[in-house]
Amino acid sequence: MITFYKHNTAECQACYETEKALIDMVVAHTIKPLDSQRHAPEIIEGKKKISGHQAIQKYIVDLEKTIELWRKFQSDSCYTDSDGKVC
Repeated sequence: MITFYKHNTAECQACYETEKALIDMVVAHTIKPLDSQRHAPEIIEGKKKISGHQAIQKYIVDLEKTIELWRKFQSDSCYTDSDGKVC
């Protein structure tokens, strides 16, 4: 589960874009306002912490690539090999 701690989106365009990307990717996540322990936007995924707009943007790009690849191979398709054997 991904937790995104953010500024008010009216004040933070990068936070809005990150929130929209998480929604568009349809990944399990929660969005929380920044608290006294966090001064910059932060994503927590398990034990991984990503802080700051640039690091979060890189994380989002990498996550989009991973999800695209994962979904590519999660279909009900069946493939045949060169000998005509079915999966």
